[in-house]
Amino acid sequence: TYGAPLIDKGMRLEEADDYAPACLIIFGIAEASAGATRYAAPGFATGQTSELKVSMPRAGKIRNLRVWARTGPGAAITDTITVRIQGVDTALTTTITGTGAQENKDVANAPSIVADDDLSVKYVFGASSIAEGITMSMEWTPA
Repeated sequence: TYGAPLIDKGMRLEEADDYAPACLIIFGIAEASAGATRYAAPGFATGQTSELKVSMPRAGKIRNLRVWARTGPGAAITDTITVRIQGVDTALTTTITGTGAQENKDVANAPSIVADDDLSVKYVFGASSIAEGITMSMEWTPA
């Protein structure tokens, strides 16, 4: 296994005490809900009408949102995916559009969180969306 990175302590190397590697967080929605707003479940399950939240154990940044759909929303239909912190939309967002398998990402935005903030993912289905088998992942890098 890999441990913490080594830091130079003069004539010896020691493991960094505060090292915390990035952690992958996964949410998912199994089936379409055309024209509706759903909240993704941690892991993978049926999308919910009420917000499903994960409490973050320490401060850091959320980044690199990636979304995959086994079936896209349909031709000329766009679904919007937004990461939320404390029940508020963040700039970490992306869309998927089209038929067949679809994917997209937001690697430009990285909102900050503090310890005990709630993290959730809002999925807004286009009016006639048939998207299904949707997986969303993001990285949490502790401060």
